[in-house]
Amino acid sequence: MFQSRRQTKKLDLIAQNQDQSRSRLINHAIDQYLDLYDWQVNKIHQRLEIASGKNAKFHSSDDVNAAIEKFKP
Repeated sequence: MFQSRRQTKKLDLIAQNQDQSRSRLINHAIDQYLDLYDWQVNKIHQRLEIASGKNAKFHSSDDVNAAIEKFKP
């Protein structure tokens, strides 16, 4: 894994401020990333299921733009 000196210094400072090791900080960041990735993938699958359902409704870009224009000052 490549880390620049600047990254290492930042990680060390954050780890020191949180009273934990750099390794633990990195592992925590990776866990958060993976959790967020899983959440995003699950939401995409949920929305695709809704969009492929028989009651799915889609709007043209003209309809969407017209709706947005109504909210502009």
